[in-house]
Amino acid sequence: GVLRSYSGGFDDEDIARIRLASDRDADLYSCVAHMAECGETGGDPALSERCAAFLAFLRTWRGKTIYLGIRDLLTALFAETGYEEWCRALPGGEQRIANLQMLMAQASAFDSMGLQGLFDFVRYIDKIHHRDVDYGEANILDENADVVRIMSIHKSKGLEFPVTIVAGMAKEHSYRSHDTRGTFICDSDWGIGMDSWNPAARTKYSNIRKDAIADKMKRDSLGEELRVLYVAMTRAKEKLILTGYLPNAAKKCDEWEKSLPVSMERDEKIPVSLIAQSQSFLELILYAVRAGDGSDHIAVRTLNCADLAVKEMIAQSGMALRKQELESMSFSDTEPLPDPETEENLRTIYSRRYASSNLSGLASDLKGLNNLLAISDYGIRANKP
Repeated sequence: GVLRSYSGGFDDEDIARIRLASDRDADLYSCVAHMAECGETGGDPALSERCAAFLAFLRTWRGKTIYLGIRDLLTALFAETGYEEWCRALPGGEQRIANLQMLMAQASAFDSMGLQGLFDFVRYIDKIHHRDVDYGEANILDENADVVRIMSIHKSKGLEFPVTIVAGMAKEHSYRSHDTRGTFICDSDWGIGMDSWNPAARTKYSNIRKDAIADKMKRDSLGEELRVLYVAMTRAKEKLILTGYLPNAAKKCDEWEKSLPVSMERDEKIPVSLIAQSQSFLELILYAVRAGDGSDHIAVRTLNCADLAVKEMIAQSGMALRKQELESMSFSDTEPLPDPETEENLRTIYSRRYASSNLSGLASDLKGLNNLLAISDYGIRANKP
């Protein structure tokens, strides 16, 4: 692996020739040492010289491990070999560099513990793997990155986004899953509530204290649910999209609308009893829209799965039709575009050819640093074997 790496620069054919020059039972390191000692007598002076240079490189850095800390060792290695620049030139270079920086952070943590030596550092990393500690890849995105972020409502607190989509609005309130109908319930403020027993009649029944504590627990949980909904709806800067799935949306929405009091006026607050009996955030939102007549500010759309499938088919057919129209359009030299300036701009843009097209497959064909000589287009220069 080291021979085929960036530092070695050997390919599979080189390694096979090194192996064939020694005994079959010898390990690969001994084969490399034997090839380096053969010199001109080995029949391959160039390969022998490369093996000698590699072993000299290895001995030099082995000597530096004695007096350098791990972070200093990695810093010097990257600076002398240009390994960071080489990684940056590969596909996903920014992510590779971020991973190297994470490795440097682990080396700093190792040095800060007072430990020394490359062997102990390798054992330190092995222990992390054995304990299933997965640090993942280094994060190269900042808060302004043009990406889609998926997170929980609690984690989004304090953040803002241009467009926010809150999904799962039809999910049942979490407070409804709390068991307030058990024999024994407890509240941090009001204390303990339990059923009353009648040993003679061998019956069990609730009492006023337990019912009051259960009602308080439900109201507290509902208040927390409303605060979570407030956090979710206030994350959007420009556009807020609330989605929810219902098995029978039209019928359910009609039932919710009928639950509103007939005498309820516009912009009147929703009764607490109606909020308490709500099943989901989607129901609360519909109450607020209908009670406040917010049709000018909030667009409510009900789509079924068949409508979504039809819309997708229409979009795909429209794209296919536009592609066909573009392919059928042809402008000859005798038929100029209506605007000469536009014609010239289009010809300049679409007739451009990449000056170094012969290097387009460089990243996939790269086997070692020996194949990377001097590519001025990428600003990369290799000075080491």
